[in-house]
Amino acid sequence: MTCATCKFLDVRINKAGQRVVRKDSAYQCLCAVSEPILPASVTTAYGYRWPPPKSYMTGDSGENCPCHVSR
Repeated sequence: MTCATCKFLDVRINKAGQRVVRKDSAYQCLCAVSEPILPASVTTAYGYRWPPPKSYMTGDSGENCPCHVSR
């Protein structure tokens, strides 16, 4: 299980109607995570923001990701 087989990896469909995950490319993860219930001491702290920033993923990233859903 890696990002290459996850439905949340934002891979554009090519002219042949396929999703091709390229080794040298990075893609956005579109998995939405609901905000946890947190005390005001956390949510009013300087620098708190929801959702947290995401990074771009490559096809071989995200091994054993708990949010993985096969395409």
